[in-house]
Amino acid sequence: MRAFLIGGAHGKAMHKLLDWCDEASIAHWIQEDATLPDWHELHQRMVREGRLPKVRHPSLAHLAFALPCQ
Repeated sequence: MRAFLIGGAHGKAMHKLLDWCDEASIAHWIQEDATLPDWHELHQRMVREGRLPKVRHPSLAHLAFALPCQ
């Protein structure tokens, strides 16, 4: 996962996160199997375990860690 995080297209894009984004959130967890979590589970885990990376011009939602469930 670390190689993906810092390498290739993802790594290049993340270097731009500070300037390109006004909202962002990240979380890391171990998935017990290869099944992708559904949106509801993903949202709950982001709220519970997520954190905010730095952005240069954060929105009010970013500052409040407001993660609406869609």
